[in-house]
Amino acid sequence: MIAPRYYENLSVLHENTMPARAYYIPASRRMDNLVEHREESDRMQLLNGTWKFQYFNSIYDIKDSFFEKNYDTENFDEIQVPSVWQMAGYDTHQYTNIRYPFPFDPPYVPQDIPCGAYVHTFEYSRDEKAPKSF
Repeated sequence: MIAPRYYENLSVLHENTMPARAYYIPASRRMDNLVEHREESDRMQLLNGTWKFQYFNSIYDIKDSFFEKNYDTENFDEIQVPSVWQMAGYDTHQYTNIRYPFPFDPPYVPQDIPCGAYVHTFEYSRDEKAPKSF
C-alpha cells in the first residue's frame, strides 16, 4: 500500500504540511478586486478541468506510484474536476439519512473503501522579461 494508515492514528494530525497562513491570492500587479474576481490574477490557476482518473475498490489495490512524474496514464479514464465519481458511473452513491453505509468504529475504517487516483499535468509558462524576486 502506498499510503500509511495515519487516519487510524489519533496522535497524527498533520504530515508533511506547511504552517498555517493567511489566505490570499497573489498577483503580479495591484488588483483591488481580488476577493470578487480572484480568477483574474495572473498567478492563480483553477484546478477545474479534465483529469486522468482510475477507480479502485480499495486503497490497498493501488500498487503503482501513479503520482510520480512521467507515470504512464494511458489506461486511465478521464473525469471532470470538480465532480463526484459516482455521478460519472464509478461505484455507487453512499448517501443515507438513517445509518452509515459502513461499520462505525472510529478511528478505524473498513479496509475496502473505494478510492480514486487523479493525475493532471500543469504547464507553467515563464515570462523571461518579467522582474524576478526571490
